[in-house]
Formats: sequence, structure tokens, C-alpha cells
Amino acid sequence: MVPDEEGFLYPRVDTTSCIDCGRCEDVCPEQEHSAPRRPLQTLAAVCEDEALRLQSSSGGIFSLLAQAVLARGGVVFGARFDESWQVVIDHTETLEGLAAFRGSKYVQAAMGRAYADCAAFLKAGREVLFTGTPCQIAGLKAFLGCDYPRLTLVDVACVGVPSPGVWQDYLRSEVLKSAEDSTDGFPACVQEICFRDKSQGWKDSRFVLKTKGGGEQSMPRYKNPFFQALNTGLITRPGCYSCQLKSQGRSGSDLTLADCWGVEQLVPSSHLNDSRFQDDKGVSLVVVRSEKGASLLKDLPLVGLECNYEKALALNAGLRAGPHAAPHAGPRAGAPSKAREAFFHAYQADKTQVGSLLKKAVMPPLYQKILNKLRSL
Repeated sequence: MVPDEEGFLYPRVDTTSCIDCGRCEDVCPEQEHSAPRRPLQTLAAVCEDEALRLQSSSGGIFSLLAQAVLARGGVVFGARFDESWQVVIDHTETLEGLAAFRGSKYVQAAMGRAYADCAAFLKAGREVLFTGTPCQIAGLKAFLGCDYPRLTLVDVACVGVPSPGVWQDYLRSEVLKSAEDSTDGFPACVQEICFRDKSQGWKDSRFVLKTKGGGEQSMPRYKNPFFQALNTGLITRPGCYSCQLKSQGRSGSDLTLADCWGVEQLVPSSHLNDSRFQDDKGVSLVVVRSEKGASLLKDLPLVGLECNYEKALALNAGLRAGPHAAPHAGPRAGAPSKAREAFFHAYQADKTQVGSLLKKAVMPPLYQKILNKLRSL
């Protein structure tokens, strides 16, 4: 996997070793999408363990699924930060190792040996929970080539993956601002990164960056330039604009997890008596795609309320196919915008200015903020 000029990872064939078997193309999930599937059940759900829920981006359901598999001697795959604070897919066999997989990480993840490791565990008779984006789940299914009864696949709602190259350069620029007291260089001086810190609430979660020596940057996610670039599609991988795998269960997952935005609209008011669905500490949307998924969900320590699937789709762009429903998606389906093209042109010219380039591209100027405020009065 080699980064392109925009910083995205793409496969490059070693022509000196290739035997032209065509296997890599045969298993590419873009060659043939799975048929749409109606969900068996759609739930708004919260973990009963409040501390665990607060450590999670939404309702803590991933942790419950993972704990159940680990308790039976299984293996859990998910996304974590590596030593350079890039995102990789890895596995854990312990509860202690699970902490690194909690929390959303909005960067294209490097797969590494995860597929091969997953296959090895399954062939050894181990139970496996594999979580990832819809394309990663579809890729694993194609790689394995058959169904394993002891494998449960969980995909997460996805609006598209940002560039690892942009992320690394942005992070480096932010660290230089906040790590003045640290004697460690980048990336060693970074102590903690949280894209969705809920210390001030789930709906107004914050981007938090902590460095050794006491430096800290904390801001609402909607004010963070990198997060806004993600939300508006400015730094999204080109293929994500026309992704079909995240829609209607086409990835082949057993469960889909997302934030249950607008839970008040999805669940009848008569069923919202439990304060945990309105305490702003996070609610998960759980879409059950298969009997295997339903079986794993059964008997977990959670509170779940039936909700309307169609309304959930309308409130979460990460569950819908088609172009990014945001300003930097182009007017033609599946096409990035000219603003995206302009950003990457400027970024490639001077990567040290990535912070200011992102801010300029996604943050409205002062006069626009004033106009927006006046219109809201």
C-alpha cells in the first residue's frame, strides 16, 4: 500500500513478483456488490455501564460486543492509533487491549496483516469479532471466500475516509503549537488524541489533543478544521463519493453501528421514559442485519428501544449511498468538488500550511458568521 499525491493509501503491484493470477481483482469488493438487505431489527441502544458509555463515542455497544467475544476466548479486530498516531486495523485477545479500539478515528486505516491474521484465527477455531468500515468488511468477506460460523462482522456508519497524509501533516502542525514544553519530538510528544471527547456532552463533543509537558488543545468538533473538512467531504478519498457498500447492508455485515442522532424522532415519546436516552451521554444506533448479529446482541447488558429504520437513514448520512451530502461534494453524483481540487493543489504546493488551508476552506469568514447570526435572530 503506497500513498498517492493526496496522501491516500492505494495498492501497488510488485511486477517482479506478480504471476498474473488475477486473484486480487477477483476478490475486489468493487467488482460485485452484495444485494440490498432489509434489517431484521433497528435499535436505539445504550450500555448499562455508564463509565463504559462515557469512554465510547456513542452508546458503548461496540465494547459490550467485544467483551462478550473476549470472555469466550475470542479475538477482536478494530481500529487503533499506532506509534505515529496513524490509524491501523489490529486485534486484541485481552480486555486491557480493548481500550485502544474505543472511540471513533476519522482517518483511512492501514489494513496491514489484519485479514491474514483473521483468517488464521478462524482456521484455528477461534471466535472472531471484526469491526471496520463497510468497504473493509466487504473486503474481508471477499478475501476469506467463505462464511465462518464463528466470525461476526460489524461495520460502522461512514461518511468517507480522510487522507492519512493530510492528517499526519495537520497533526504535526498542531503539535508544534501545543508542545512547546515537551522535550520529545513529533510524534513521540503526543500523549492523547480524541476525536469525540464527551466531557461536555455527546451532541457537542470535542476534538482533544494532549501533548507531554501539559500542552492541550480542546475545541468543539464543529470548530476544528480537520473535523469540518471530514464532515464536508473536503479531504475524503475520491472513491468514497460514490460508495454503495455503506447502504442497505451491502457490505455483508451482521451488525451496523452508528450514532443514534435524533433519537427523539426515531423512538415514540411514550418509550423515552428512560433518562439515559436523553442525558446527552451518547446513544448508539444498532442495525441488526443477520441472525448471527442478533444472537451476539442477545443478553448483553444494554437497554434497547425499537426505532424507525427509514427515519434513521434520513438522519445519518453515513448509512446512505451516493455522493457525500455536504458542501464539498460535487454537483454530479460521485464527483468531488472544485473546492476539493483547489485544496489539494495548494496542499501539495506547501504541506506545512495545511492547518491554515483547512481553516480557510471550511470555516466561514467573519462577515458570513455575522450574517448567519443575524439570520438566526
